[in-house]
Amino acid sequence: MKNRNTFKNPPKKYNPKKIVHAWKTDLEAETENIIAQGYGGVVTNVPFENGFTSSKANHVRFAEIMSVLEKSSLPFWIYDESGYPSGKAGGLTLEDHPEFEAKGFFMYKRPAFEKINAKYHLPDEADKIIYAAKYKFGDRNTRETVDYSTAMPIPFGKDYLECELNAGEMLYVFSVKTVFEGSHGMNNVSTALKNINILDEKAVRRFIDVAYEPIAKENPTAFERSEKVFTDEPSLFVPYTDEKDTWTYACAPYVDGIFDEYKKEYGEDLQPYLPLIFEGGKSCYQIRVKFYELVGKLVAKAYSGQIRDWCREHGSVFSGHYLGEDNIGHHVAYYGNYIKVLMSTGYPGIDILDCFPEIFQFINQKVPQMAARKMGADGMMVELCPFVMKEKFDEAPYDNMKCITALCYMHGVRTANSYFQNSDIDEMKDFNDYVGRIGYMLEGLREECSIFVYYPIEDAQAKLRPRHSSRWIGEETSTQDALRKTVDALEFGGFDFLFADHEDIISAANSPKNLISGLEAKTIIVPGINIIRGSTLKALKKLASKGVTVKFVDVLPSFDAENGCEIISDFSAHSVENILNDLYENGGTFVQKNKNKIIRSRFSDDDKTVYMLVNMDREDGEIIFNSQSDGEVWLPDDGSTKFLKAGEKITVPALRAIFVII
Repeated sequence: MKNRNTFKNPPKKYNPKKIVHAWKTDLEAETENIIAQGYGGVVTNVPFENGFTSSKANHVRFAEIMSVLEKSSLPFWIYDESGYPSGKAGGLTLEDHPEFEAKGFFMYKRPAFEKINAKYHLPDEADKIIYAAKYKFGDRNTRETVDYSTAMPIPFGKDYLECELNAGEMLYVFSVKTVFEGSHGMNNVSTALKNINILDEKAVRRFIDVAYEPIAKENPTAFERSEKVFTDEPSLFVPYTDEKDTWTYACAPYVDGIFDEYKKEYGEDLQPYLPLIFEGGKSCYQIRVKFYELVGKLVAKAYSGQIRDWCREHGSVFSGHYLGEDNIGHHVAYYGNYIKVLMSTGYPGIDILDCFPEIFQFINQKVPQMAARKMGADGMMVELCPFVMKEKFDEAPYDNMKCITALCYMHGVRTANSYFQNSDIDEMKDFNDYVGRIGYMLEGLREECSIFVYYPIEDAQAKLRPRHSSRWIGEETSTQDALRKTVDALEFGGFDFLFADHEDIISAANSPKNLISGLEAKTIIVPGINIIRGSTLKALKKLASKGVTVKFVDVLPSFDAENGCEIISDFSAHSVENILNDLYENGGTFVQKNKNKIIRSRFSDDDKTVYMLVNMDREDGEIIFNSQSDGEVWLPDDGSTKFLKAGEKITVPALRAIFVII
């Protein structure tokens, strides 16, 4: 049982940390103000200006900052970049090292309807040709139908090739270029600088050498004194980020040696099938899934895994925030496999820009929560960034932040790093203590959940193809739409769930008690996807035979991404409404159809059950306490508590969280 007095006055370690990139001259005065506002610490960095980590004066200043923070008993995280996205170190990483720039490869194709002599000149913005071949295709009426098994490699130089094409042959040329224009590296509010290739271990090592090593050299104990290290939005830079723009090249991620890695991983040559990364019908699905799984593995090793190991060696923990948590298509486009990358950190993290409930996306927290669960982490970090639709947010900033931060903690967050601030010291202290009470209550509790939603990364991988405009639009958005439909229905219906991936489903099928991370899976819901791994489907059948309820939303998958073939399943598809009705029949303490948007999660410790409820409405809501035992209500808004009788109605204040303890 949590202590009432501690709940009312939580230790500051549970409160959010303030993100401070640029300090005022008087460090002591600014630190006193941070403490007065109720922050639990700071995220800070070597000063950005005058050369970032290349400046001796900046390291002296950073040592002063760390010293003042420690004298004030304020723990700190080290931010690893000058601005964002991480990797460029304010330009130091790529200085005299253009070979480490982020790369992508693009496709050129030319059909021949009569015998021709074809020539290809590398565009001046590209680096080199990496593969060329000609393929058979049909007559004029069927020229879209390329036989990808007929690849006839063509000799090429670095920047030129010439070959003879017969009628019915298609020339494909693949070339590499630096990726930057139209990417997140260019389209952000910090700095428009080229960045490193996070697939390249040497490029990432160069980033470590200019962004991490100088700090360790000038202040040898800096990292062991810091709680964690914050990296910020590294990515592959091949996706374009603005749907209003159209660009010349549609690129897929590339690093020298990736085709060798593919052959090593899968025992087959990818190069003859490179067109399938960019085009093709169902024949492309298996290749794309393998390719993007490999990309995820390489990013996890080169970037997050390499920096994680460096941080461990220097006494700290690698954390921070990656990109596109709220969209499964982004999980592929930015990282190949976002979960693999996140799991190779020391401590997972997210950010949240949509800081008011009307546009809140549960996927933003629920997918990283899966990574934290699989890693065995005690939670994850959220970077609070109330920057989207600022005018709307500012109509009720504290109400909005209290609601959104509570939802984040409900779904796995255990520490907050915050850009949210206001000149009103009392209001800031109230907000930070509110978050601290939630953090204190949830510390050490185990989430109790038996409903799992399948995380269908292979469906998004199979459907993703390089585009000349934003990848926010395209076939892969069908995966996101299906996922969000299922997630929103469950959350707003009053049901908590956890995501489970392919590995989780296989593990549960082989477990005597159908366990996923120690939790018994009683219901598994598969969103309305078309593509699934054959081994996943087989494991789902096994779980169903063992009594687990397996429900497919709307449609059944029809293609096996693992074996590259059509599948026919003997499962049935159900509407999400019917699935919810079946869940309601099972009942529970708080399983009632929502009149208000009251979101619910259940936790436990050795002797108590704790329900966390968050009201996403702007009006107070009521819910009935369907319990056989009396309980208590603990209110993080002011730290008060009150007793609760079985069957009593509970008021959940607008845009606030409450805890019910039994």
